[in-house]
Amino acid sequence: MICIGGVCIPYAAMIPMLINFFRYLRTLFWTRVGR
Repeated sequence: MICIGGVCIPYAAMIPMLINFFRYLRTLFWTRVGR
C-alpha cells in the first residue's frame, strides 16, 4: 500500500487510477495543441 497525506491506497487500486490520470493528461494535451 502507498500512503499519501494520511490516505492509504492499495497498489492494485493505484494502477487503474494512474492509467486514467495519464489518459486525462493526454486528452488535455491534445485539446490544448488543437487536434
